[in-house]
Amino acid sequence: MSNKKTIKKLLNRVLRAALRSVVATIAYCFTKREGICIMKKNELGVRMMELKRIELDFTVCKIEDITGVDFGREFVFLAKTDEELSLVCETDCVPGNVLIAEDGWKALKIIGMLDFGMVGVIAEISRHLAAAGISLFVVSTYNTDYILLKADSYEAGIEVLRKHDYIIR
Repeated sequence: MSNKKTIKKLLNRVLRAALRSVVATIAYCFTKREGICIMKKNELGVRMMELKRIELDFTVCKIEDITGVDFGREFVFLAKTDEELSLVCETDCVPGNVLIAEDGWKALKIIGMLDFGMVGVIAEISRHLAAAGISLFVVSTYNTDYILLKADSYEAGIEVLRKHDYIIR
């Protein structure tokens, strides 16, 4: 390989690392509340987002009403609109009054409390997964976001995120 190609390749690596650092720092700076730290620094000083594996199977449902929903479970996500009542729950506690359901989801939780002023957190995760052909389903709560992936692409999705400097616990 010529010196010119070697220098160009090295320069591209440095620029990519610098860009990741700038993007991560900008995202981190959008956090306005003191005491919130959802990103750690790697050995190069680049901030990295941390996600936690949730070791449960999930089902996404459209339900008739909430009478069969077990709100005593650790994870129950309910959404109501003018057109539907949706539920994301652990697969082993799907209520009997389901109109339609899709099993086979696994979840990652973004660690820490996300400030409402943070911009691009889900967009960045989605971009990396989409580039690998992996779809996602997102559930947002007041504190944080949950990334749901189909079970058959869960491990591949985790590897994609790790490759892009996300910490997965």
